[in-house]
Amino acid sequence: MVKAKWHLTRRGFGPWARVYRKAHEGGRQCVRLAILSWGALDERSWPGVSEREPADIARALGVHAQRVITPRGSTAVSGLELMTALRPPTKTVQDPATGNWASGHNRGSLGTEPMDPAPPEATPEHPLVVNLG
Repeated sequence: MVKAKWHLTRRGFGPWARVYRKAHEGGRQCVRLAILSWGALDERSWPGVSEREPADIARALGVHAQRVITPRGSTAVSGLELMTALRPPTKTVQDPATGNWASGHNRGSLGTEPMDPAPPEATPEHPLVVNLG
């Protein structure tokens, strides 16, 4: 790892370890490792796993990693990542005049427009709760 100039984050090895190369010309390479506990690929959860080749298991885990959000940073950061994944800021829209597809605004996504707070989180003087008593 040292010879290839990869570094381990301060968190060290754990279930979701991260190794990276220092930034070079504005970019940084980073790899997230899923370190599975012994017996994690149990036949009850992964039928037929014992007959599969290691490359097939790695491919299945890679697809899983692409489709699942892995924990990253604090709970607040993970929550923002999850909410952004569930409702991204843009979506594909069709221009009615030309029929061409383009990226458009996704109403209700995070950070694109002001949103009212949930009533329990609003301050007493907020218009949403001022008349509720």
